[in-house]
Amino acid sequence: MNERMPSPRPMALFGHRGARGLLPENTLEGFASIAALDLTGAEFDVGLTADGVAVVHHDPRLNPDIARDADGAWLAPDAAPLLRERTLADLGTFDVGRLRPGSDYAARYPEQTPADGARIPTLDAVIAALSGRDLLIEVKTFPDRPGLTAPPEGIAQAVIACLNRHDALDRAVLFAFDWRVL
Repeated sequence: MNERMPSPRPMALFGHRGARGLLPENTLEGFASIAALDLTGAEFDVGLTADGVAVVHHDPRLNPDIARDADGAWLAPDAAPLLRERTLADLGTFDVGRLRPGSDYAARYPEQTPADGARIPTLDAVIAALSGRDLLIEVKTFPDRPGLTAPPEGIAQAVIACLNRHDALDRAVLFAFDWRVL
């Protein structure tokens, strides 16, 4: 009996937060590396600003190990603002293009190339930068701490609207660790 074996599927390779070991996480500079590395796509998290814009950032608040204010000062951990409390314009004043020297985070990614001036991107900009690539999108909310993020319905609706604007529903997988999103 000579049965044909199905052809193996090619392995899918995704850049986590935009290949954060190489370039600053969740920045357009990092997502541009996905195409340069010829990866299948990217995995990233989405939050919502005070003015209802879907943005790509891992944490519900700015990360003090990567965020500097308009004067170039590193954010104090107890003063890092929540995304949901800031407008897109306000978030645009923070530089997220370099790891804080001496931080545990910098020690984990010693090969990361800084991109001073990098900003938190909108989901629209990331989808456009990843044109034709697969998208693994975590809708970032916390059921045990609902005040940290915008309501799940609002974030989910903003993500779907972005995907529809870019005709990208067929190349996106949405997931969440919060049953309210699902």
